[in-house]
Amino acid sequence: MIVRRLITFGLIAVPAAMTALLSMRYYFSAVLIAVALAGTPGLWQFRMRRERQVLVLVGILLAFAVKWRLQPLTTIGDSTLPFFSLSPLMEYSLAHAIAQALLAFLTALLFLRRDTGLPLYVPLLSANAMVLAGNIPAVGTGASRPTYLWLSLALAGLTALYYLTFRTPFPNGRGRFSRVTAAATLALLAAAVAGGAVSSHLLYRHRNAIDVFLGRLVYRMSQGGSVGFSRSARLGSVAAMQAEGGTAVALRIFSDTPPGYLRGLAFDTFQGDNWEIRGESIPAEPAVPPANAPRLQPGETALRLREAPAEPGDWRLLAMYPTGRTDRAAFAPLGAACLYTYGGTVSVDREGTPISSTMPRDTSYRVAVPAHPAFEPVAEARREQLLQLPETTDPRVRDLARTLTGQCTTVRGKIDAVTRFFSSNFTYEFGIQIPEDEDPITYFLLQRPPAHCEYFASGAAVLLRLAGVPARYVTGYLVGSKNTYGGYWLARDKDAHAWVEAYDPERGWVLVEATPPGGRPSPEASRWRQLLDLLKYRIQAFREALARGDLAALLLAAGVLIRDVLNAVVTSVWGWAALTVLAALLVRRRWRRRPPRRAVPVSPRVRQCQAMLARMDAHVAADGHTRARGETLSRFALRLREAGMDRPSAWYAAYVEVRYRRDIPPGALDHLENQLRTATTRPEPRR
Repeated sequence: MIVRRLITFGLIAVPAAMTALLSMRYYFSAVLIAVALAGTPGLWQFRMRRERQVLVLVGILLAFAVKWRLQPLTTIGDSTLPFFSLSPLMEYSLAHAIAQALLAFLTALLFLRRDTGLPLYVPLLSANAMVLAGNIPAVGTGASRPTYLWLSLALAGLTALYYLTFRTPFPNGRGRFSRVTAAATLALLAAAVAGGAVSSHLLYRHRNAIDVFLGRLVYRMSQGGSVGFSRSARLGSVAAMQAEGGTAVALRIFSDTPPGYLRGLAFDTFQGDNWEIRGESIPAEPAVPPANAPRLQPGETALRLREAPAEPGDWRLLAMYPTGRTDRAAFAPLGAACLYTYGGTVSVDREGTPISSTMPRDTSYRVAVPAHPAFEPVAEARREQLLQLPETTDPRVRDLARTLTGQCTTVRGKIDAVTRFFSSNFTYEFGIQIPEDEDPITYFLLQRPPAHCEYFASGAAVLLRLAGVPARYVTGYLVGSKNTYGGYWLARDKDAHAWVEAYDPERGWVLVEATPPGGRPSPEASRWRQLLDLLKYRIQAFREALARGDLAALLLAAGVLIRDVLNAVVTSVWGWAALTVLAALLVRRRWRRRPPRRAVPVSPRVRQCQAMLARMDAHVAADGHTRARGETLSRFALRLREAGMDRPSAWYAAYVEVRYRRDIPPGALDHLENQLRTATTRPEPRR
């Protein structure tokens, strides 16, 4: 049917156009639409069995999977896509590749000859391609909202028309059928358009809440994967980590005091909605730790992150145990001077911040921090870089910075003025809605909507730079949750955070927290979750000792693992519940294996007596007389005599005499059988 093929062309063209607008990859969509248009009349068709059509689909998916691995979608125009996707459905480039694959398969269907015509699932594939294409605008980038809305409505209308082509005539007359069909067509089309409009509106209105909910749901279903810290941090990457990971543990830290702010990366260049690291990086060189620093353990190598203070003093030591979720980053507090590792290298910037690491992502390392770190002065070229802002910075933002800090004479005063501005005028909320064609930070600073930590940190860094204070944007973890069973601190994905570090000539580098208290990670952790994480940590320590071949550490880790397992069982309600269930299963299994009791042998004469008794019971029951539970046969016989049933009563009395003898003579059973036959024979009615 040519009408259905034309509608199919529209179902291909709409999501293809949307994909082109969002990705700014116009060649693929243009070629796809041209090929689909050529296949719409059905002049070139090939007959293929259903099994081979499935193979075609699999081949197309594999081809685009290879394309995704070799040429992923990493940029859109002049913008670089973030390492994380804010949409929890899937990563940007993967969604783009799957959408292209689905559209390519729909186009292939136009060239396949089918006896039943195009299949019912064509609109479903088209809708999925549209959803995958809308992955990017749903989080605030790509095409404008009206474009997505109108294309969604067009797709809904085409879907309704497509299914109307699968109609079956009714046997009630041609005229009536035409009126019913027209009414159904109009109603279905109106419902599809209205539903598409409402759905699109709700999607844009609640997209942040949907992103958070689905992100946590997908994480709970997958329970895996890793997160990383990229050298390019788009606004929203930390929020994506919080939403997708939830309570998943990224780091375990042994420290006498709360670790607090653990820096992952420090960014020096701001480009509208993206932070990057463009400063020079150098490898951290192996060095001998200072005399008063913590000592090396066997197999460790000390890497110098920055100069240690010359004067003696206390040091703080943090032992880091990554779980394998963090990648390409070494975490350390501000002022860390030495990093002790069992293997791999670390690169740092000029201020000693680790910015990349080749250490195995599940191998432990230690970080040594002097109690009173000495910061070197910032070089002039580096200072200029840490004050740089885009030339397109809104003049109103410059005026705001001048108003806030114009009367301050010290760097400390400027920092305090900026932090007071955020604490007094803003509220925290997970997610933020930026209108189309608005600069994110400009809109945030001037309109003051609720937002999450990345906007507060970016806004503070911009205002400090405008006030002449060198500042850098930092991402990492704010750690305050402790596993009381294991005695270590937990850095979870939900503890991911963004803050600012500013340079004060009087104090060196200082930490600036602009996020309101309600938006900082919370320290709660349940007892069961703590026990489970403790066991995971012990298993990881055992595996690490096994990989290093350290026999002493291996035996110690094995002993501690067994001890912690027993401790978890005896100190947890769930442990006792598991033991109870296990004990019940063992008892049940043992009971099943018991040999069956041997039945008491019954003689054939007793069986014959029991059979006769059953026949008599059935006979008197038919007349409405049933022996009560616990009633003896003699008492039942007396009751039957009182009811006028003499022959059954006499038989029961004879049965008692025969059945309960020590030895039943054979002749007694024959006589009892004859009495039973006589007692149960009903008299013939008189004529």
